[in-house]
Amino acid sequence: MEFVDHLSLEKYLSDSSVQKQFNDEAKKTSFLLGKFAFRKQDRVDDMEEFILSGINELTPLYEKL
Repeated sequence: MEFVDHLSLEKYLSDSSVQKQFNDEAKKTSFLLGKFAFRKQDRVDDMEEFILSGINELTPLYEKL
């Protein structure tokens, strides 16, 4: 599965012009907010815990939408 148009949170937070562009586009379409696990980088022993941790980390962002 490949997401062609993805934007890292780091890039979004560090560049106000990127924030404006994203926000303008987000008003016209839907977008996915989530967390990735990379096979060769992240070791996930307990997938349920990984998912729950991701949800808990992202909840403050969802609440601001």
